[in-house]
Amino acid sequence: MESTVVTKVLIASERPEIHTTIARALSLLGETPGQRVELVRADGASETLSRATAEQPRIAFLDVTIGRGAGVGLVHFLQSVVPGVVVVAIVPDGEGNDVRLVEQAASLGASWVLLGELTGDDVLRAFGRVAPGFAHSVPPPAMPPPTVETASVAEARSFRELDAGLAGVESTMPVIAEVRAAIERCLTLERAERATIQDATTSAYSFAYFVDLAGREIDLARRPGRRFALATVDAAGDYDARALVEVVLGAVRDTDVVARADERELLLLLPETGSKGSRTLRRRILDRVQQQVGPHRPPPVRVGLANFPFDGEDLSRLLRIARRRAERWSPWDATAAASRLLREAMSWLASDKRPSGGVGPLVPLEVPLREGWSLFDTIVRESTRAGDATIAIHATADSTEPSLGLAQGVRAATIDAMGGAGGASRESRDRDVLSLMTGVSRLSDGAPFGGLEVVAVLAEHATYGLIGRVEEGRLIALHGHDLPMVEALINGLEQPVFRRGTISGQSPSSAAPTSVRNSRSDPSGLRR
Repeated sequence: MESTVVTKVLIASERPEIHTTIARALSLLGETPGQRVELVRADGASETLSRATAEQPRIAFLDVTIGRGAGVGLVHFLQSVVPGVVVVAIVPDGEGNDVRLVEQAASLGASWVLLGELTGDDVLRAFGRVAPGFAHSVPPPAMPPPTVETASVAEARSFRELDAGLAGVESTMPVIAEVRAAIERCLTLERAERATIQDATTSAYSFAYFVDLAGREIDLARRPGRRFALATVDAAGDYDARALVEVVLGAVRDTDVVARADERELLLLLPETGSKGSRTLRRRILDRVQQQVGPHRPPPVRVGLANFPFDGEDLSRLLRIARRRAERWSPWDATAAASRLLREAMSWLASDKRPSGGVGPLVPLEVPLREGWSLFDTIVRESTRAGDATIAIHATADSTEPSLGLAQGVRAATIDAMGGAGGASRESRDRDVLSLMTGVSRLSDGAPFGGLEVVAVLAEHATYGLIGRVEEGRLIALHGHDLPMVEALINGLEQPVFRRGTISGQSPSSAAPTSVRNSRSDPSGLRR
């Protein structure tokens, strides 16, 4: 009769919903010939240690908030009382120090960390990683107690110790069971150690290691002048997740950190990188994926960005914002989709009966023209609050002269803001720079924005775009802040006049450099 391998799983938490979620998820594994999962429940910190000592589980799902935070210490103690146990640390949603708890759990030896609201998919994904095939080995047949010579083999905790133990054992001695058990223990410990640093199937880092590095980077970035960016990249549809890993690894710098959050999502930590650098990387990843799938398919990946400190100062918030942006931006990342959106905006503005809901992510705006000028005067000056900024303005068709409506006011405010550098410090000259691009705007198919006002802003802490027209002294427009739409507006500028100046609070510099570029504008070049 075939023996059954029992994989004992300890669930330690004071929250009934965590016990229920894990139990339901593991019940979906079904029956596997020769293998069975047995659940061991513990509701408190002391009970966790006693049940672990008595039952010797192979895997422990440990809520680190158990015992008012004692669960973090239990990560270490469980490995002391249960040699080879694989700990999956759980940091429930809503904990004020969640990033710190994750970092501490990973540093104490947790092989996997589940952060936020626990789902069945999270449980099964973690279980599949730490216990592929339910159990790691078939129990050895009954053998005689180890002799003095074989004791060192049975107690080996690494392959080096195992090799040393076998060196003193005669080949005729019955050590098969001891060797098998020792190999299994060494493999388990090796997997647990590697899982805290690197993903088992790719060259990306593990989520636990990513959290550890992100915590350190946040501490460094809290110092004046330091920034970093975070990106999420996930594969959609049938796009191969392994191919995505290779694309991302080929696009990042050596100092960037690429980690795997789950089967189809990657996390990127970009040290000392501002918004412009992260936007450049985002476009590079999308362009490389687009080359793989062809120009007529939308990119089968979603890329979101968040920047410290403008989008948040803790990891959990930065991750939420980046994931939300990835979902919001992805429908407009394809060139054809962005062009279709802008064409629909043009039709909306030309209609006598305009729907109140706007167009896609663009929402309506209708104000007196004087208020429109005041609005953009504020935007121009606010755009450099966090550093370098680029403003693109549409001019009338077939001309680089100022238009007679809103663009004229925006241009005047921008050039006025470009004061001379004489009264500014070196630090200010290096940081507070405003770039002005003016030219004729066109869609990707060459159709001009005839008679419309087009303004796009790429600032360190925000993006903004507007398409509108002036009618009887009023500005009627659609505006929004989604990055793909703003990039599409800037990419539509042909032969722009390009000025670059420094904000110093003084009068405009008469010697502001001006040059005419003969090729289409390249926002990625401006953001280097």
